[in-house]
Amino acid sequence: MSNSQTVKSPGDGLTRYASESLVQPFKILPAKMGAAFAHTIDSRAVWICWAWAVLAYALIARGWFYAHMFTVEAAPFGFDAHQHRWLDLMLNSYRDLRFVLPSTLVLAVAGAALVWLMRRRGWKSGWWRHLPVLAMLLFVGVFHGAFYRVALVMHVPLGFDALQEAWLSGFGFAEFKAELTPTYTVLMVLPAVLYLFALFLNRGSWRRIRNGMTLCLVAALAVLPGFDASFGEEDFLRVNPVIHVSKDVIKGALFSHNRFADQERAPSAAQMESVRWVDPAFVGNAVPPSLRRAESALQPGGATAGGGITAADDFDVVLLILESVGRRYIFDTNLRGAGQPNPKPMPFLHKLSREGVFFGNHYSPSNSSPRSIFSLVTGLGPVPVPYLFATRSDIQVPTLGDFIDRRSSFLVTPSRTAHYFPRALFLHAGIEIQDYYSIPQRHLKRPGSDWLRDERDTMDAFIERVTTATGPFFGIYYSGAAHMDYTDYGPEYRVIDSTDREIDRYYNNLRLLDVQLERFYAALQASGRADRTILVIAGDHGEAFGQHKGNWGHARASYEENFATFALIHQPRLFAPARIERPTVHSDVLPTLLDGMDVDFDRDLIQGESAFAEGYRKYIFLYGNENTVSSIDRDGTKLQLIYQTGECRVYDLANDPLEAAPLACEGHEEQKIATLKYKVYQSRILSQYNAGLRTAKRSDQPLDLAEQRARTGDD
Repeated sequence: MSNSQTVKSPGDGLTRYASESLVQPFKILPAKMGAAFAHTIDSRAVWICWAWAVLAYALIARGWFYAHMFTVEAAPFGFDAHQHRWLDLMLNSYRDLRFVLPSTLVLAVAGAALVWLMRRRGWKSGWWRHLPVLAMLLFVGVFHGAFYRVALVMHVPLGFDALQEAWLSGFGFAEFKAELTPTYTVLMVLPAVLYLFALFLNRGSWRRIRNGMTLCLVAALAVLPGFDASFGEEDFLRVNPVIHVSKDVIKGALFSHNRFADQERAPSAAQMESVRWVDPAFVGNAVPPSLRRAESALQPGGATAGGGITAADDFDVVLLILESVGRRYIFDTNLRGAGQPNPKPMPFLHKLSREGVFFGNHYSPSNSSPRSIFSLVTGLGPVPVPYLFATRSDIQVPTLGDFIDRRSSFLVTPSRTAHYFPRALFLHAGIEIQDYYSIPQRHLKRPGSDWLRDERDTMDAFIERVTTATGPFFGIYYSGAAHMDYTDYGPEYRVIDSTDREIDRYYNNLRLLDVQLERFYAALQASGRADRTILVIAGDHGEAFGQHKGNWGHARASYEENFATFALIHQPRLFAPARIERPTVHSDVLPTLLDGMDVDFDRDLIQGESAFAEGYRKYIFLYGNENTVSSIDRDGTKLQLIYQTGECRVYDLANDPLEAAPLACEGHEEQKIATLKYKVYQSRILSQYNAGLRTAKRSDQPLDLAEQRARTGDD
């Protein structure tokens, strides 16, 4: 090669094209200004290809999402395919321009600045300049994939609170990798592939077509307000995922703060050193007789153990936690409306409820499973902050298994337990876990959910584990069928013939669960264990189906449908039938069970209130994932502090059970102060308690519950 020849780089063609065509109009400008425009156009291979890659991807991803909404068995947010047309929905693609155009402008300016800087320093651009762009496009793909994944699986729009919760609860690379199905992997890498394809087509007539269409897109900015006026406000169907998540994260990170900080106060010093409620803000006079009229039959310790069985030592204990089973649905016969009654979804559960201690005015302390499960097995309320105390890897809080000391303890669930589950709590308590990865699959060839096994297969595994156990045991079954996606398990489990609506499939899955409960009980009877097994059955939280605007699933609102559930303790030899009328919460189940078994335990380490006790608690407290703290008093007055907005509202549940008429908080100052004190106190006391237990374990002290008191000082 002669010295007069130069090596042509891919950028040479771009520069020549710029100088010959697009730069021509700028010759009338001053030299320096024209040079700046030339620099910008010189980097157009980056920003033009970015624009087209992102726009094409947004159209493909949106089209796939809409098509999926029409074909998926469980479309989120009550989407009704009969009320929409795919092409009409695709008109919402104009919203993607709000991300494409500004991001392209930013990239173009950044590219111009980078080109100018490189030329000043004598640097030459090369292929590596595309690497940051490819990384950003991968990020765009992750945003879209995560947004649609969460919408279709969890039925909530991805936002700051969901991201914060996932981060603080330990959602890491392993969990992210587990969620990467082939479809979502393609969604993640597709923007980068489209960018490389656009670079390949960056030549000849393709460029002229592209530039003309670019002008059309720029002109489209002028009509965006008109589209908004026609199509209304954004919702999960219409938003561009990157814009939605970015706005929500910025709003949450920069403008979200504790709007009740100036009103919060700590309870008494005695309460700050006690796990049990002692502060007058939390406890008062005994529950009045009017609320205990159906509880007179309750007698601690049962009576007719007989047959050589002693309550404390020889009874097997089985805890069946029913995922997303709300109280209002389990015995509902009016799903079709007046004059068209449907069969009871859970007739066997109804039979058991009449034979045992049934908590009929019962609540989960949270609208998420980890906090709810934690409360059921520890007798403690959850920590009312966004991060999940229940899933900490160092958690040492005693569980029911520590109180009753059985020969073997195990948990069986169709779900994955690596994330969003109090796995460490059970492992530290010596409870063996059999989950998604070790459940044999016999029924559904294609599971309805890629994170749940077939419920029937899981119950088979649990029955086998229970009927072959030796000696008294503590067994936990944690179901999954009533969780979204509400898989259709076939006609034999249908309470409602239709499967078009989410709520229809949900009711049908309640029947499926009821059949599994009956199967389990029949297996107990066949094995001769029924007379020596205490059944504790509870829904972990409720489930919503649009009873309030935007409230679907369970994890993003704090209405009755999200929290109201049930609990049942069944063993006729120990527990006479009774229905608990006063408001109760999951932490009450453990002390009621221990009292019924006549087990001596340290009540200073329990926040729940036994149904056998007179009851001095003024309120039960609930915490919603969306950072809402609620309290319900004995008369059904529900007060909520919504930390996102600073709003305080009240519902009179006795007269407004559907929460249709929110009231102001004036006149409820005592309850509001108690709720604020609870928010301050609860996270501190559980952190201190757990720290004390960890210290005792490190120093090889025995786990003597009577000696483990709340420690002062934060964890």
